[in-house]
Amino acid sequence: SKLLKPLVYLNLCLPILFWRYLVKSKIKEPEFVATFRYAVSMVLIPLWLLGIGCLVFLFFGTNLALAYITISVLLMLGYVKA
Repeated sequence: SKLLKPLVYLNLCLPILFWRYLVKSKIKEPEFVATFRYAVSMVLIPLWLLGIGCLVFLFFGTNLALAYITISVLLMLGYVKA
């Protein structure tokens, strides 16, 4: 988990920063923080990975794009399950 955390945070830097500095500060009721975090994560993380995957595809091709998305998903699963 200690090894995976920096890799996951580096891979998801923009969605994490968006959550911390733009969304979280606007939530007034503490009981809704987890709900909004879940909603933002469910929308932003797939869009972010798809966008980065498209960029990798444009510059490096299909194999590398699929490898990037697969490794990203496995990293996140490993981090959550560890």
